[in-house]
Amino acid sequence: MKKFPFLKSKKIPQAIKYIPFSLSKEIKDLGENFQTEKIRTIVRNRLAGAPVELLEEKNLPSLMIVLDELRKFSPEVIFKTKENQRFLIFSLTTQVFLRPKDIDLSLNFSLKKYQKNFQLDSPLPKKEITIHLEKIWSETKEKDFTPRIKKAFEEAVNQISPAEIATLIGEKPLLLFLLVQFFLYGIVGEIWYQKNFQDSPIKIYGF
Repeated sequence: MKKFPFLKSKKIPQAIKYIPFSLSKEIKDLGENFQTEKIRTIVRNRLAGAPVELLEEKNLPSLMIVLDELRKFSPEVIFKTKENQRFLIFSLTTQVFLRPKDIDLSLNFSLKKYQKNFQLDSPLPKKEITIHLEKIWSETKEKDFTPRIKKAFEEAVNQISPAEIATLIGEKPLLLFLLVQFFLYGIVGEIWYQKNFQDSPIKIYGF
């Protein structure tokens, strides 16, 4: 029987199936005084090892904590807006997937491009950097959502430098916060969220 070695090494794409996840459906009275560890436990128990579709939530810091937990074990995470637009946040697998055609990969391409070009060889990391993402968003003039997100993300990256602490300020858009959060891993020691300069900060990542 004739053998075809190239067939053995050829990866066959598999259709990917995402688990939709809404934290507000898991915790009925999430409110402002949510418990970080409770959120992390729910995520681990419900989603361990699965590709995940994050649904847009009102509570931004809780969504950021969910993303922080997912990056530890989920092969891939997408974000679905209330307008039913779907964007790839990250993919940590080498497996070849067949994704639904409506998933926008362009923001993930931008994220990886900036990660590749980012300089980590700062002689002295800063103590803290503060990035007002909602202000950046309000000053971005593109009309369509995706080009506007790309432009705002680019401006946010320009404000990032290695630091012990990074604090993200504002309330919207959620997708911009998640993209910047994921970009910050490996660049800063801690990530904090603050609704405004008067509110108490919430720790998202770090020891």
